Amino acid sequence: MDAIFLTSKTIVPKKPPNLIEREQLARRLNAESCKRLIICRAPAGYGKTTLLNSWLSTKEEQIAWVSLDEADDNPISFWAYIVKSVANATELRNANELLHLLQLQSQNSFELFIYHFIEELSTLLPVHIVLDDYHYIQSSQVHQLFIQFVEHLPHNVHIYMATRTLPPFPLMKWLVKQWLYEIDLEQLKFTKNETRQFFLQNEQHMDDQQLNTIYKTT
Repeated sequence: MDAIFLTSKTIVPKKPPNLIEREQLARRLNAESCKRLIICRAPAGYGKTTLLNSWLSTKEEQIAWVSLDEADDNPISFWAYIVKSVANATELRNANELLHLLQLQSQNSFELFIYHFIEELSTLLPVHIVLDDYHYIQSSQVHQLFIQFVEHLPHNVHIYMATRTLPPFPLMKWLVKQWLYEIDLEQLKFTKNETRQFFLQNEQHMDDQQLNTIYKTT
């Protein structure tokens, strides 16, 4: 894994210039920040990554970021990147031992890995783990291990997921247990004030009628 590990996938992206601060969504995230898992789900271009990046940048706590792609659609790569990112962001102990368990490539070793990883995480200061572009993950084995991970997650760890599709998790169960909060397409759409701010930042001035027409159309 070390030979093909891409550090760039564990670096928090830079915030774009002329960022529109999503104050309403930031308040919702603050109110739900105790949840085990927050999912931002919408098609490409709705600002999922930017929202999480902008909101988490206001936190003084540790952030472990993983930008997923097609190559991570297997338990070894998926969890190795998470371990590496958490190790870079925190004082995670025994990262090499955790990675060794992954390399054994058996169901027993994967489940043992989840158990030990959770135990290691429980010793850390609060940490936020971001999984960007989770829609690239199709492996049922990865999904199942992730479900086990969430269901035993220590209170000091919070996970944020940006995805274009609904992941196959027991979402209703997690909602009932108050472990989950979801931000969807409707919430990610610009408000009228945010639309006005966008055009002002781009030096495009328009009256209320023009703004209303654009807002309704888009």
